[in-house]
Amino acid sequence: MLLIAASFSTTPQIHNTTGLAYFYQGKYAQAFEEFLAAARKDPNNVVAHFNLGRIFERQAKYKDAFIQYQRTLSLDPSHDQARIGYQKLIRFREQVRLRVKSDDEVLEEKINKRDIRSEAAKEKLLNKRIRQIDEHFARKNYRAALDVTQRGLRFFPENGDLQLYLGRYYFIAEQYARCVDEIRKAIDNGVSEPDVAFYLLGLAHENLGDFEKSESALRRAVDLAPSNSVFYDRLGIVLQKLNKDPKAVSKFREGVRINPSSIDTRVRLNKLSKELSLKTFHNGKLKFEEREYPAAKRLLREALEYGQLSPADMEEAQMLVKISDYWLSKKRKVERVRVQQVRNTQDIIHEEKVTFADATNFPREYMGRYVQWRGRVIRIKEKSRYFELLVDLDVDNEYQEDLEMQSWILVRVDGKRPDDTRLSYLSEAEIEGKYKNRKFIKNPWNGQVSIRRQPVVYLTEGKFSHSQFGPGVLRVFPEVDYRQ
Repeated sequence: MLLIAASFSTTPQIHNTTGLAYFYQGKYAQAFEEFLAAARKDPNNVVAHFNLGRIFERQAKYKDAFIQYQRTLSLDPSHDQARIGYQKLIRFREQVRLRVKSDDEVLEEKINKRDIRSEAAKEKLLNKRIRQIDEHFARKNYRAALDVTQRGLRFFPENGDLQLYLGRYYFIAEQYARCVDEIRKAIDNGVSEPDVAFYLLGLAHENLGDFEKSESALRRAVDLAPSNSVFYDRLGIVLQKLNKDPKAVSKFREGVRINPSSIDTRVRLNKLSKELSLKTFHNGKLKFEEREYPAAKRLLREALEYGQLSPADMEEAQMLVKISDYWLSKKRKVERVRVQQVRNTQDIIHEEKVTFADATNFPREYMGRYVQWRGRVIRIKEKSRYFELLVDLDVDNEYQEDLEMQSWILVRVDGKRPDDTRLSYLSEAEIEGKYKNRKFIKNPWNGQVSIRRQPVVYLTEGKFSHSQFGPGVLRVFPEVDYRQ
């Protein structure tokens, strides 16, 4: 019984009860010893810390009183009397320079002790630091985020995640060179989100104007997170800055595929596709006219794949691809056609336009020149290896009653006539080709022959349209057999 009583008498509750008795008798020294004994035996005893605060306040030891009231509230936030005492002493805070160790400081002290508990404290402190940094960045409190990051790096100098946060701060502060340095350290030390690290590294290089390094970093980000549409969008932007537009289109297209609701990426894709489509289309036409059929076919197909051509341009591109395919399939004829084309168009002067009046009035001077004339088709006659067009350049003339036929020309087109109604009777024609020779022309309606020899043009390119037979323009080239 004596042992039990002795054990019971040493509990924090007995010390608190005894201390209160001394306190109300004004015996503060004895009361202090009892409350202190209770706090030592139970560091989380609310009553002991509150009563210690009361004693310190009676003794005008406001700093110590403030600490005990604060400790009481940390254990029991609903303790009204402790809150009254705490708030009463707040006005003395600056005067007495009150300071209570935070939980972070307690953890830092444990880490510095380097004992068995320091490792657990390290992990706890690191996780807490990362949560704090995330909160500061979310609230755009960047300076506070920097302070917490730097405090964390004092204990974890080689932690990649903290270094990445530091790089993120420098990026926001537009200190891109320092951002690059910190992110490289972070990647070398290992980070929990390497795709984000490489993405931020790519952004920093982009702002420094080093687009090649930016492309490399962003490609790593895409490889690490292939389902992130934001990475594809940024990579596409950088590729544009490197004048790699076709590759940029493919990245924008992939970004839209992953995230169809990405409006910005879709706008960039449509704009660049339209620009590239027209540019590639015209380059393909140029290669076609230079008779470089493999390049023409490739470029024209790319233009069609971008899907931004007008209906008329799309029809023309499809036709040129078909013609290119034809000649690529007739490899043995290609060289012969090329030689013939050179022969027909040699000595052509493109810079100087030849008028019809000059060609007819001074035939010897202008024979062999390149001509570009407009008129109306009034007759089509098919031969075995070519067909002829009778074209009246005076579109207002009543050609059936024209006895002199002074505005008529004969156009020879090698190959078969295309099966297209836009090249038919009364089609509007734009003729380009070589003024080859002259001959008398017979009017097919009245049998009259022209009073003089009229120009004969070997076609290099013709454009034909007919308002009654559909929209658009039909382009015709001389060497193509459309019926094959």
